[in-house]
Amino acid sequence: MKQPSERNAFMTTNAARRRTNLNKKRRVILFAVIFILITLFATRPTEANYESWLAKKHGIECVYSPTDGRVCSKEDEALDWRSRAMTHAFFHTAVRDRYSTESGHEIEIKAVGFLKLVFDRTESQAI
Repeated sequence: MKQPSERNAFMTTNAARRRTNLNKKRRVILFAVIFILITLFATRPTEANYESWLAKKHGIECVYSPTDGRVCSKEDEALDWRSRAMTHAFFHTAVRDRYSTESGHEIEIKAVGFLKLVFDRTESQAI
């Protein structure tokens, strides 16, 4: 049978080993969370990603002209660009674009993006 001093030494060593294992687990979890956050931040969509998505999804293409400003068109119809609100949060980008057609229709595009992907949040509109 173990002496009390041996038992205390064993329990102390065992408790220290458990604490060390717990600290290693916490460190691994912390590094994993930091890695995920850095990845989300680094893969946040840019304005160029949004412009490309806008052309593919809605057929709206815009070019910048020094004399005319932003010139946009959709299926050979000129659009009057009204405004753009682009919010860059830590790991995502939110965009709201407003256009008007020559016939007077208003077009509002809402989108949110993360991981270099852009997702449409626009309600259905009859144009």
